[in-house]
Amino acid sequence: MSAGPAILERTVDGFVDEILPPESVAPLKSRDIRIGDKRTSVRLEPIVWDALKAIADREDMTIHELCTHIAQRRRGDSSLTSTIRAFIVGYCRALTTDRFR
Repeated sequence: MSAGPAILERTVDGFVDEILPPESVAPLKSRDIRIGDKRTSVRLEPIVWDALKAIADREDMTIHELCTHIAQRRRGDSSLTSTIRAFIVGYCRALTTDRFR
């Protein structure tokens, strides 16, 4: 058996509440952020806000600076919230593949 499924089974069976506590997914929290010089409101799950803050801290940026970078890379008609979530997934995937360690 490969390492991936075994880790997933241990995670799902033993740590799901630690990784994804019930209060982390609902309700959505709305926060004002700055994208460049403009203010906007973004609604995300608490766990997504936590991840965004952790990434900003790791990159020595504010959430506003990070969201500005993310917003500048939006494609097509995707929403800012969707782009933020996709960025977080991509960032975490990069970390798990040793790309940015």
